[in-house]
Amino acid sequence: MVKPPAEIVRGLTALPTTEVYGAAGDFLIACVREVYGSGWQPAELVRQARLNGDASTGDLCRWAMAAERAEPGLAGADPRWARQFEETVPLLDSADRWVEHWARWRRFPDPDNVELLVRLVGILYQTPPIPLLILPPAGIPTRTRVIGMEQAAASPILIKVRGLLAKAESTEHEAEAAAFTAKAHELMTRHAIDLATVQQAEHGDPGRPGVIRIPVDPPYPDAKGLLLQTVAEQTRCKTMYFDDLRMSSVVGYPTDLEAVELLFTSLLVQVQHALAQASAGAPPGSRPRSVGFRSAFLLGFTGRIRERLAEVNRLAYADDAAGTFLPVLRSQEERIDAFIEAEFGRRVHAVPGPRWLRLARLPARRAGRRRRATHGRRRPKLMGGRSIR
Repeated sequence: MVKPPAEIVRGLTALPTTEVYGAAGDFLIACVREVYGSGWQPAELVRQARLNGDASTGDLCRWAMAAERAEPGLAGADPRWARQFEETVPLLDSADRWVEHWARWRRFPDPDNVELLVRLVGILYQTPPIPLLILPPAGIPTRTRVIGMEQAAASPILIKVRGLLAKAESTEHEAEAAAFTAKAHELMTRHAIDLATVQQAEHGDPGRPGVIRIPVDPPYPDAKGLLLQTVAEQTRCKTMYFDDLRMSSVVGYPTDLEAVELLFTSLLVQVQHALAQASAGAPPGSRPRSVGFRSAFLLGFTGRIRERLAEVNRLAYADDAAGTFLPVLRSQEERIDAFIEAEFGRRVHAVPGPRWLRLARLPARRAGRRRRATHGRRRPKLMGGRSIR
């Protein structure tokens, strides 16, 4: 966490408090609007403020976002954007003197408040533009067109999938959780195949892929990123990991993207249960709370999930109707590659590094061994994407 220079904070503190707070409030609102137009969504922006600062920086960012929306409100906003905002940001009736209200709520001395204001300005000012996935509310100028997927209609299949994943998360037995997860993956795979076949039959075209972004939070972001890559690869999607932002963009078709998000979120819960069990049963000297043990376990868990999901796909692709839908899936894969090239170009590497592939295939028996999992210093930007044969 970088603190602003002390001389800047002292200089601002010497000015009248109302003057500093008023100018900072107006400038932060302008910064928030600029960042929204650069592709950031409400939940992502608060997370960015916390990752580059701390909980206090995140709280101040939430106040600034609330002040920015105090007058225009959420009328006409994309329902997904509005839902994120309402779940993340407190409501303010007015943006007038909002920094003073925040300072009274925080109950810290003025110099501390000024330092935090300057720190958040620096974070927002340095926040890079990212692809625009959801259109922000009217009145916020955007730099690029929207490349995210449209909001999909609710599917009864998703209700069954969520039910299976809930069972997987509630059990303390990893094998049972894996069985529920595999069944959920099977339902989503067959559903995706059916939709792709219908799309091709009705329109003669696989349609346009879309993008979602998924946070990959510490601890162990490398291992979690590899788990996400594995899920995406087995769900006919490709991922791009942004190391400095601790986020991955996942490119694919709507049904597959929903499956990736659901499976990955559920697997993060499942692996915590499995890790707790493995730690409780670890032999003396294993140091189950060490970074090496936990990283190795996460990688071993990823390898086991990869094998389970790959087997589900193998059986699905061996269906008697494979001659009908496999060409459609190959066509979707080609569209995904073309989409990545058109939208991201040379900003990503073409293939994953060999070390990532080796880590992805770690056999489960190595998960409990004492070793420190290490990664290459240079992460690949484009990951996943096993070709459909």
